[in-house]
Amino acid sequence: MAADLFKKQGEEYWKGRPSYPEELFRFIASNTPSHDLAWDVGTGSGQAAASLAQIYKNVIATDTSQGQLDFAPKIPNVRFQCTPPDMSLSELSNMVSEQGSVDLVMVAQAMHWFDLPTFYKQVNWVLKRPHGIIAAWCYTLPEVSDLVDSIFKRIYYVDSRAYWSPGRNLIVDQYRSIDFPFEPVDGADHTGPFEFKTERVMDLEEYLAYTISGSAYQTARDKGVELLSDDVIEEFKEAWNEDGNDKKVVKFPTYLRMGKVGESKIVRYLNIAIEDFDSEGLESRFEGGSEASDTEEPLVLEEDVYQLLSYPRSGDRPERMAAILAGCGLKIWQAKNYAESRPSYPEQLFEFIASETPNHDFVWDAGTGSGQAAKSEQLDYAPKLPNVRYQCTPPNIPMSELESSVAPSGTVDLVTIAAALHWFDLPTFLTFIRSWSAYQTAKEKGVELLRDDVVESFKRAWSEDGGDRKVVKSAFYLRIGKVGNLE
Repeated sequence: MAADLFKKQGEEYWKGRPSYPEELFRFIASNTPSHDLAWDVGTGSGQAAASLAQIYKNVIATDTSQGQLDFAPKIPNVRFQCTPPDMSLSELSNMVSEQGSVDLVMVAQAMHWFDLPTFYKQVNWVLKRPHGIIAAWCYTLPEVSDLVDSIFKRIYYVDSRAYWSPGRNLIVDQYRSIDFPFEPVDGADHTGPFEFKTERVMDLEEYLAYTISGSAYQTARDKGVELLSDDVIEEFKEAWNEDGNDKKVVKFPTYLRMGKVGESKIVRYLNIAIEDFDSEGLESRFEGGSEASDTEEPLVLEEDVYQLLSYPRSGDRPERMAAILAGCGLKIWQAKNYAESRPSYPEQLFEFIASETPNHDFVWDAGTGSGQAAKSEQLDYAPKLPNVRYQCTPPNIPMSELESSVAPSGTVDLVTIAAALHWFDLPTFLTFIRSWSAYQTAKEKGVELLRDDVVESFKRAWSEDGGDRKVVKSAFYLRIGKVGNLE
């Protein structure tokens, strides 16, 4: 949406948009312990990236609009990158940077466009913990003179209001009401907004270019409405030339929200647990039970799963972490077991299905798991294939989301649902059992299906023929049919 609105006006944006005051960047940098790498999200034509490049060793500046990036300046330590609107974490790693490697995520006059839950997952994944900083700001209406401002306000609040994007109200509110789930930086007791003034010397042509660069102007124009009609431009000319000065200082009130990513909740709890392990107390803490702190939220953040994957493990930590995770209700260990132990399927099965499918253009594998259920933890273990798009979907996906998440109506040739020959050694076979949902459910209820005596029985039976690895056969049953005509 934002890319579509701005790609047509990249030159106007570059001409009319203000740069930002050095004091703003110094203030942000003073709260960033390291200055190695900054990510400028929604960079537009690079106004903010140029200032970041003077402070940070390297800057990655991204935007969904190549039309905007075409007007960005060439700066040796800035890499400009056009990105898709919805980046997966693997795309984030390839296009931006690795997990936990960025000192600052900065968003200038753009965060009101974002899908914030998705963006904040990316922020939590890419920032260095615990002191990585996110800084996002917006600027409000330009201030020139009473006469010029009155004309602009009429256009802004009256003429163009019908063409505002939904996020425009967040700017009017100076980002006060925008969701911002981050901790205050050290020495601060809030995350803003902190107020600054952005100034730019403009002539009337540049001032009008700023107006044209707005998304509301572009939306109105696409609908056949010209907000800057000839008579409006004449009004601006008279007001602008009232004092006889061709160039004027135009001020943009700027409002900054800033916070640090902090320490992952799961790492904080794991540190507590490893020092003094109390699985029952921890379970109540994670689930918000009677022993939970009044101020502590239940552990529900998805990014904590990724933080856990890189957590240092030694001694008896894996067992302790597994017990804690069971109390959290997270299934990351089950997902890993699933990926490592679940069988593939025989080629003749797919050959038979394909022979019954007239076209081979598009297949939907529902409940794919790890490349087998619509769980994001499982998809993290799916193989990377060039012609396969993995998508995490809700359990009961409505028709409206089916079209956007899977495919438009009537476009799919085959729907598969796989619930197999495979070589197993005993540890893999036991891992396969641990990947069962019944095993996970039993474990959550305090029942260990693979007790020591059961494992010993498996060992004796497994080693009976002297072979370490065995072909394990799983019987499966296929239902196949065609959709037929809609009557």
